[in-house]
Amino acid sequence: MATVPADGLIAAEAVASSRPKAIQVRDDIKARLDSEQIDWLEEKIGARTTRHAINYRVSTAVVGRRFYLTVLAGAEKRSLRRLQEEGQRRPFSTVAFEIGTLCLAVTLMVCTIVGLGFGLFWLFDQLFNVTDLPAYLDKLFH
Repeated sequence: MATVPADGLIAAEAVASSRPKAIQVRDDIKARLDSEQIDWLEEKIGARTTRHAINYRVSTAVVGRRFYLTVLAGAEKRSLRRLQEEGQRRPFSTVAFEIGTLCLAVTLMVCTIVGLGFGLFWLFDQLFNVTDLPAYLDKLFH
């Protein structure tokens, strides 16, 4: 049975973490909560404080404005029922997001490979003053 401290905070122990979390509850609301409701809140709040396998966060200032990027990845913990409900409500957006992500990843890979190729060719040209790389390699190895 959970107890409510005198200062009006309900502490929730995170399931996947040993870090305690607390939420602020106004005294008038706290007085109306029974132990079952407090247990439910602790369970729900604790479920949202789990750690992720990948948790990358960075922020920067660009042109005087602050921007942030957060990348989170980990094991899927939503129930199959919830996944089906969310997929049925937004099937097009889910598929479109997956296709868009795949296209973006392929585009970034191709740009990286092409960029590295041109960069290496430029570096090779600067170091060895070679403008016709295939002819130079043919002469070098034959």
